[in-house]
Amino acid sequence: MEQNWTGFWASVSQAFHQALSPFRATAESIGYSPTDMQIWCFLCALFVLALVVPHSYGDIVLRRRRAYAIGKVVGIDTSGDSPSTPTIEFADR
Repeated sequence: MEQNWTGFWASVSQAFHQALSPFRATAESIGYSPTDMQIWCFLCALFVLALVVPHSYGDIVLRRRRAYAIGKVVGIDTSGDSPSTPTIEFADR
């Protein structure tokens, strides 16, 4: 029974190792030699970043303009007189 589990997890590990081969080749072409775990962490970080950045765009714009506000930015309308003076809508958190 233990031998079956060991064989199963070895095949799963090999499948994940093969799935990372394009990312490993890309990293090695630019001079890095990451482990499988480092590649998985990088891919997970990219996934989380893709989820977080669209929701924090409004906050980033306000911080860059040094206009700190409490609440959630609902939308930024730059179609007004000029893009340097946008209309910003807020909703309470």
